[in-house]
Amino acid sequence: MTANIENLVLEHLRAIRATQADHGERLAQIEIQLSAMGQQLGALTTAVYSGKSEIDSIKRRIERIERRLELSAEPLSPFRSIRTRMPPVRTGQTVYAALSR
Repeated sequence: MTANIENLVLEHLRAIRATQADHGERLAQIEIQLSAMGQQLGALTTAVYSGKSEIDSIKRRIERIERRLELSAEPLSPFRSIRTRMPPVRTGQTVYAALSR
């Protein structure tokens, strides 16, 4: 009877060891995936800030063009819509003529 109990205990211990080894492999895979996700998040963050700086640069260029075309005398507020900031271009004035001043 004790031999059967010992065999049963050994079988359970082997099953536990196999399950633990499987969990170790799965944990290693999860760590690799988490590391890759961290790298992707870093790349996305860099892309967002890069896009933001490009948008800021474009906004400054548009503001400069509007001042040169005399479309906007005051600095632009980010809280006002573009339609309220830009009066219509005067009749007969072309963009090329305004830029060549």
